[in-house]
Amino acid sequence: MQTVKSTGLVIPKICAKRTPEWVANYPLFVRCACLGLVAIKGPLRERTARASAQRVISAFAQTYNQADSIAEDGSDIQQAVIHAQRIDGHLNTVWRLLRSLDEALAGISPNSTGAQLTELLHSQETVFRELGACQTEGERLRRVLGKSVSSYTDALTEASDGLFPQLPFGHKIPISPSAPLGKLLDSHPAGKNAVFTSKLVSPGGMICILCTLGPKFQKLLQDKNIHDLRAATSELRDLIEQLDPVMKNARLVEQLAWRFCDVRDGNALGYIIEIFFMQIANLSNHVNRTLMSAELHRQIYINTFRAITLDWRHHDKRLETQHLILNVLWLCPEYLIGEFIAFTGEYFAGESGPHIDAIVDELGRARRFNVSRHAAEVLEAIAQQVKCKLG
Repeated sequence: MQTVKSTGLVIPKICAKRTPEWVANYPLFVRCACLGLVAIKGPLRERTARASAQRVISAFAQTYNQADSIAEDGSDIQQAVIHAQRIDGHLNTVWRLLRSLDEALAGISPNSTGAQLTELLHSQETVFRELGACQTEGERLRRVLGKSVSSYTDALTEASDGLFPQLPFGHKIPISPSAPLGKLLDSHPAGKNAVFTSKLVSPGGMICILCTLGPKFQKLLQDKNIHDLRAATSELRDLIEQLDPVMKNARLVEQLAWRFCDVRDGNALGYIIEIFFMQIANLSNHVNRTLMSAELHRQIYINTFRAITLDWRHHDKRLETQHLILNVLWLCPEYLIGEFIAFTGEYFAGESGPHIDAIVDELGRARRFNVSRHAAEVLEAIAQQVKCKLG
C-alpha cells in the first residue's frame, strides 16, 4: 500500500489471490479508488500537466512533416489527430498480423514434424516480412515522439504526489518474465516491464514490442524448437486474449491524442470521465461485487460520477471533450445509465456534428459487437436515449 502525500489516500493494490484481508478491505479499496479519481482532477488541470500535454500534441502534430513548429490555434489539434489516425493504421496492421500468426500456430502439437514446421515457416514469410516493416516504422515513431508521452506521465505522477499510477485501470502484458516471450519483451529497449494500457501509451514503443514477436517466432520455427515454440504460442494466445479488448479499438492512438488535447485546454473533463468508466470496467474483472452490498456499490459510483461532473458548466464545451465522453458510452453500467443520460443530455444540448452522428449510429448497431444479449440491449437503450436528448 502507498500513501499519497497530497491527499492522505491509501489505495491498496488489486490482489490476484482473494485473501481474508483483501476481502475485508474491498469496500475500503473501492472508496479510496473513487476518492483518488476525484482528487486527480486538480493535478490534471495544473499548469505543469497542461504544458506537458502541449509538448505531446506538438510531437504528434510533427510526426509526419518536417515543420519546426505548429501554431496552437487549433490546427495543431487537427494535425495531431490526423497523424494519430495514421499511427492507428500501423498498430491495427500489427495486431492483425499477430492474430493471423496466432491462428497459424494453433495447429502445432508435440507430434509436429520438422517438415511441418518448415512448411509453417514458409507460409508465414509474408507475415514476418510485414512485421519487420512495421517495426521499422515503430522505431521511427519512437525517435520522432521521443519521450513526450512518458514525460507527461512523469509530470502527472509528480503533480499528484504519486496518485495517478495507483488508479486501478489499464492492461498489463500478461506474460511471465521468465517465460520465452517474457524474456524478449522484458529486455526490449522500448521499456523494461512494458505496460500496454488504456491510460497512456507510447505508440512507437508499443508497435516495436509487438513487432519483435515476429523474429522470435521465426527463429523458433527455424530452430524447430518444439518445446519453446509451444510455450511461446500459448503465451501469445494469452496476450491476444488479454489485450484484445484494448486493441480491437481501431482508434486507440487517436483516442490518446484526444486525451492530451482535453488536458491541454485546462478542462480534462472527458479524460476524467473516461478514467472513471475504465476503472469500473477494470475492477469488475478482479473483484466480486458480493464482497459488499450491491446497493452500496452502486451508490459509491453514482456519487463519484456526480462529483467528477459537478463543475462541467464552468468549462467550455470542447470538441476533444465531446469525443472522449461519447467514446465511453458503451462502457456505462446499467445502474449508471440514468445519471449518464441526464448528464449527456444537458452537456450536448444544442451540439451537433459528425462525431455525434457517428457514435449514435455505432451504438444503434450494438448487436454487431461480441457482447451478451443483455449488454446489447443496454447499449441500444443508451443509443435511443442519446439520440432523443440530442435531437
